[in-house]
Amino acid sequence: MENINIKKFSLEEYLPVKILRAPLVNKKVFLYKAIKKNRNLVGKDGIDYIEEYKVQKTLGTAGEKFVFEYEEECVRKYNLPSSKKVRHVSIDEGDGLGYDILSYDSQGNEIFIEVKTTEGEEKTSFYITANELLKSEQAKENYYLYRVYNFDVKKESGDISVRRGSLKELCITPQVYKVELQ
Repeated sequence: MENINIKKFSLEEYLPVKILRAPLVNKKVFLYKAIKKNRNLVGKDGIDYIEEYKVQKTLGTAGEKFVFEYEEECVRKYNLPSSKKVRHVSIDEGDGLGYDILSYDSQGNEIFIEVKTTEGEEKTSFYITANELLKSEQAKENYYLYRVYNFDVKKESGDISVRRGSLKELCITPQVYKVELQ
């Protein structure tokens, strides 16, 4: 894990990450019929959204693994009781808990880590789900956003900035709305 550059931010400090006001999905997908290309559905704009999802899922999982291994190393150095093991909860229990990794601080307190990974620079936009935002509000003192950027999946190297506390101030523009038809 020698290829990690960590920046830590407290609750009071500002993290230079801003959610861009870009649409979640290109509107053309809904305006035109999808066409089949190489057995996948592709929008009229030529974007294979299924393949794009697979690439993003692979990148996200690799970033989570990167942080998981880093946290395991940190917790090992804390000399905590053997019951305090880092868990990759998004893999073990599913992706709806509002965080990806359950870890511990140096005093043995639980910390909830959400990982957001991009290959681009730190300011590259990313999405926060409603569950992630809610969990960050419920567990402000123990919630951490690990922003993995400049990430190289093959080399398993990248940079990490860490932000503690609620994600509310970062979530400016809603991108998705739930619709329930009566």
